[in-house]
Amino acid sequence: MAIIGNPTPGNDLILGDAANNFIDALAGDDTVNGNGGDDSLLGGLGNDQLLGAVGNDTLIGGGGNDVLVGDIFGGTGNDSLNGGAGDDVLNGGLGADTIAGGPGNDTYSVGSLNATFIEQANEGNDIVNSPISFTLPNNIERLTLVGTANINGTGNALGNSILGNAANNSLSGLAGDDTINGLDGNDTLNGGDGIDILNGNNGDDILNGGAGNDVINGGAGIDRVKVNAVGSNIVLTNTSVTGEGVDSLNGIENAELFVFQSNNIPGNIDASAFTLGSVTLDGGIGSNVLIGGSGNDFLDGEGANDTLTGGSGDDTLNGGSGNDLLTGGAGADRFLYETGRAFIASDVGLDTVTSFSVSSDKFVLSKKTFDTLITAAGGTLLSSEFEVVDSFIEQFSSNAKITYNRVSGDLSFNRNGSILVGGDAEGGFIADLNPGNVAGGAPLLSASNIRIVA
Repeated sequence: MAIIGNPTPGNDLILGDAANNFIDALAGDDTVNGNGGDDSLLGGLGNDQLLGAVGNDTLIGGGGNDVLVGDIFGGTGNDSLNGGAGDDVLNGGLGADTIAGGPGNDTYSVGSLNATFIEQANEGNDIVNSPISFTLPNNIERLTLVGTANINGTGNALGNSILGNAANNSLSGLAGDDTINGLDGNDTLNGGDGIDILNGNNGDDILNGGAGNDVINGGAGIDRVKVNAVGSNIVLTNTSVTGEGVDSLNGIENAELFVFQSNNIPGNIDASAFTLGSVTLDGGIGSNVLIGGSGNDFLDGEGANDTLTGGSGDDTLNGGSGNDLLTGGAGADRFLYETGRAFIASDVGLDTVTSFSVSSDKFVLSKKTFDTLITAAGGTLLSSEFEVVDSFIEQFSSNAKITYNRVSGDLSFNRNGSILVGGDAEGGFIADLNPGNVAGGAPLLSASNIRIVA
């Protein structure tokens, strides 16, 4: 290995040659270029600039605020960079590099997913600039995505600062109290655990605060907040989500709230004070009370006996299994029956449907569940598969697949053409539109009020 140059304690410019060079620049603000070969460059004290260039190089900055570049642009050498003390800038290039910033506020530039970044705890506030999807290694606090590609960024257990680029990014903070900024593009921001700040900025963003009391700012665009709300009573307004904690909201046009529980404790969500857009409410297991806002909402009760109220707007209500109470409210509402498999009465339950408007509301039946219907998916129920009757006996004896008792208000599915006569007893009642059997209280349902979907 050749020993190059005549270094001094001053500010030196030292150029290596094509051989494997060892250059110790000593003190001073030095500039060292190894050129070709597998070089070892030592900056010593001072604010040094070390360029390994071609080859598998070892760069040690020493004290001072150093700039260490393992390869020329596009180089693929497997370099070792050690910044030492000071606020260093480290760029290994495209190879399988080992990069250690050392004490100080260091800046890492990512050139390859094969690089290994080494940073010890409490050695400064460090940042990674990455043009590719990247997950922060341990003990590095900040991540900035650069370039124009649709790439993703993930934090670590620290309180991270994550900044997206102008494209569509997925940014996740994981643990810690994170600050995540989406910039432009249609971004997805996930705060994870901790007390997080999420800023969607421009674009139609999805913001998921996760656990903790988060601050969520949608920014410009049509944004959606997603909340995994663990608790028994969740309240959504235009400015907050309250449950076991409080998430502050700003600039959110739509919301998705999900209640996850490990037992049958009811999960109640009241979004009636949310007036900016649509909400999706998923009650999870247990007997839930879900109340929509003023937009076009989707309410899913899932298991047990739920109470779903759509509010104003064109809402979709899916009670799931159990005997549910469904109220669409104002607007053109949809009552969805979809279990993912062929009809079983216990999957559907017998729902009570109040305030059904024959002029605007629809029952929506999945062809996968109501599997013997011949009506094509996407169409209105064929009149040949529907019959209005005046008694239970007529309902049991009808050859129609869907029957409606205009006296009692009961809607039923006769899977094989009838329940008692010529059938095999498969089917059952799915909805009661006249709770209490009030005389004249049942709406005059017709086949046009029933839509079929896949």
